[in-house]
Amino acid sequence: MMQVTKEQTAPCTINLSIEIDAETVTHAFDRVYREFSKFTNVPGFRPGKAPRSILEKYVQPSRVQERVKDVLVSKAYREAVEQNEIVPYDDPRADLEDVEDGKPWSFKAEVPLAPVIELGDLSTIAAVKPVYEIREDDIDRAIQNIIQEHTRIVKVEGRGVQEKDILIAEIKTEVAGKESSEEANRTVIRMGENPPEFDQNLLGQNIDEERHFTIMVPEPVEEGQPEGELEEVHYYVKVLSINEPVPPELTDEWVKSITPLQSINEMREELRQNLQADADRTSKSIAYQNVIEKLIEISKIEYPDILVDKQARSRFKSLMDSIEESQVSFEEYLKQTGKTEEELTKELYETAENQVKINLALSRIMEIEKIDVNKDEVLEEMTKIAMNTRSTEEQFKRMLSDRDSVAHAANQVMLNKVEEFIMSKVTLTEEIVTD
Repeated sequence: MMQVTKEQTAPCTINLSIEIDAETVTHAFDRVYREFSKFTNVPGFRPGKAPRSILEKYVQPSRVQERVKDVLVSKAYREAVEQNEIVPYDDPRADLEDVEDGKPWSFKAEVPLAPVIELGDLSTIAAVKPVYEIREDDIDRAIQNIIQEHTRIVKVEGRGVQEKDILIAEIKTEVAGKESSEEANRTVIRMGENPPEFDQNLLGQNIDEERHFTIMVPEPVEEGQPEGELEEVHYYVKVLSINEPVPPELTDEWVKSITPLQSINEMREELRQNLQADADRTSKSIAYQNVIEKLIEISKIEYPDILVDKQARSRFKSLMDSIEESQVSFEEYLKQTGKTEEELTKELYETAENQVKINLALSRIMEIEKIDVNKDEVLEEMTKIAMNTRSTEEQFKRMLSDRDSVAHAANQVMLNKVEEFIMSKVTLTEEIVTD
């Protein structure tokens, strides 16, 4: 005999209190021990033939507990939702205490219900779309970046250190008032990227020359924290080699040698188009985010908390994978970001909650407008992805046979279609960004 108490604690959440009678609990224990007897080695008995009183000595109680709970909960929960005509949206969250053979047992289950979404009127949304105009100095900077990429580093002799040189040096530091047993370390020093007083003391220094000097520098602090107080630091620097960057001369011939283009003017025009395309994508993205924020504000979206939990846990797992790949500990990551674990968790849940609302709103629009994708659209998107990632023909074939890759492309096509629909219904005002 099972007793069920139902309480709706939120628009999309029902709490079930389920009590199971002692006889059902005993049957569950008997069933579980019969299962274990089939693969538990009990001396003197064939599989499945050992009496329960002896078998109990060879089976871990914790394993029995977990299996008994599985047996009881799966059947009781299924019957409870059927009896109360509940349609769960997702798996429940259950609060399970230990089960005792021969005694009644109860548990609580938090049942998520389908989200309730009332979308706001898209036609009432007005948003700003920033417009970025590409200027000549933007193109100049892009060209300088290309020149920087093709700059050669040349070893020089017969002169001292100059501005913009790249040095290989042995360096040792001692902070006034602090013990220092640090040995001299070989390192790269890029002139112009250090405190001005540091670079000034190196100007004119020759290879194999050693200089000692003291300057005031801010004490080290964690990233994101205010600058530390000034402290006196004594440096020992011995220059081992001097190298100077030699940039290529910007000419039509040089442009031809590194690109399919024929002149500086053609390079500038291509850069202008590429920069404008990037700027337009940024503009479009910002405008869309502004619209989505306003859509969420004017919509009523109810959902079970479990959706936020899942989203937050997924984000936390991705973050931990990224931290592991960067070969730093979680504690070191928290120091680098200047956050406590509680602050990080709160941030993850806030982001997850916002993403859940967005996902539900977009899904509702897809449903109402019957937005779908076809095979040709997915293939076109996958071809575009392959071109952007410069995939080989073999890699592209593998991508086409990979379910996750196909699903990702289909989802992107769907999102693009939803975005196009949404933006066609709202009012956008373009504003030129002058800074």
